[in-house]
Amino acid sequence: MKKLIAFIAVLAMTVLCTACAGKVDISKIKGDWTISTINGYTLEEYAETIGTDKTEAIVNITVTDDTFTSTNITGSQSFKYDEAADGIQVKDDAGNLLAKVLYDSEKDSISYTLSLGNGNSIECVFARGTAEISAPAADAATAEA
Repeated sequence: MKKLIAFIAVLAMTVLCTACAGKVDISKIKGDWTISTINGYTLEEYAETIGTDKTEAIVNITVTDDTFTSTNITGSQSFKYDEAADGIQVKDDAGNLLAKVLYDSEKDSISYTLSLGNGNSIECVFARGTAEISAPAADAATAEA
């Protein structure tokens, strides 16, 4: 019985140490990110497939010590997040999981997959940096008139 308890204790410690060793360095995730691909398409290709201007598909993300902020043409939203072994978990004010953001150290990118609620999902991959967010040319001309 003592050998069984000792074995379980060693196994538990091994699992805990493995989980700790595999954790992403959160400082690698902090900073500014801009969308690079959507469902494997470049921003231009994706915008064309949905019949819109690419400026309407731009998303910038900023990750700080305690906030995940997503900005697009309609505005910005900030959320709290929890650290996870492979990235961060973005949560709403009630603590519900909105997105699991994964960090890829080989590509120095972050990504998440969102369910569209109809059985489909969308995968977004982000590269470091930001992109200028402005109204499409036709909308800008209308706004000036």
